[in-house]
Amino acid sequence: MPVLDKNGFLGGSIDKWICEHRTSHQTFVRDAEALNRICHEFFSGRSVALDHPLQLVISVLFVRMMEMYQSVLLLTFRGMRSASAVCFRALIEAYFHFEAIRKDEKYLDEFLDQFHVDRYRMVAGIAKSESEGLAELREYFTAERVEEVKRDKDAANAKNITTKEAAKRGGNEGIYKTAYTLLSAEVHTSARSLESHLVWDDESKSIRGLRYGPDASNYARQVGLSILLLSSAFEDVCRVFDEACVPVVHEIKDRQYARLGFT
Repeated sequence: MPVLDKNGFLGGSIDKWICEHRTSHQTFVRDAEALNRICHEFFSGRSVALDHPLQLVISVLFVRMMEMYQSVLLLTFRGMRSASAVCFRALIEAYFHFEAIRKDEKYLDEFLDQFHVDRYRMVAGIAKSESEGLAELREYFTAERVEEVKRDKDAANAKNITTKEAAKRGGNEGIYKTAYTLLSAEVHTSARSLESHLVWDDESKSIRGLRYGPDASNYARQVGLSILLLSSAFEDVCRVFDEACVPVVHEIKDRQYARLGFT
């Protein structure tokens, strides 16, 4: 059982843990923070053309990726392995749509039309629900209103796009079938997602106890993969704005490939 004070991840002894592991993983941490600064500097004071849908949506998606990226780092730096995996999955999902739009502008309208799909799914779900807690909302979402929302969806010819389809259309089916699928098990509470909170004894083939508190077992890989994802997206953002990518980003990206053992 780890030595923790009553503050857990929120303060106290965790601060010492953070400092120790930032030092032991300083090569990853240094590149992660440098990339973050470069991305922020790129958008600081930048004018995004509101009449250029591709540029606008790509920019908004990248800003979302930047926030998810920082979330992964903050959680990983505190040893919050399960929570950082959840944010990393969200980062990957944003990347799937980002790349699909960048590679095929036809996908842009389909992506934006998902608003109609999501709206109809929510409204229809409330209308069909028998939950007492939704009684007031059901009075508002009458059959006529549900039909109105459906007409909007049909008029836009909006169809549901799965994450798998988005990944495939952006050329990232391999990431979907590996990293994204594995991380999905961490996001959804299942028997498998609980394994990381158990201490397993290989000799007796039994559970020795609970494991909670800071965990550095996936520290370097989580940070390194996040850097790879955001640096790749940054290169593509530069292409959308017809600008040359900052050379150091290529260097940061290459270092992660080497550190993680990729060829």
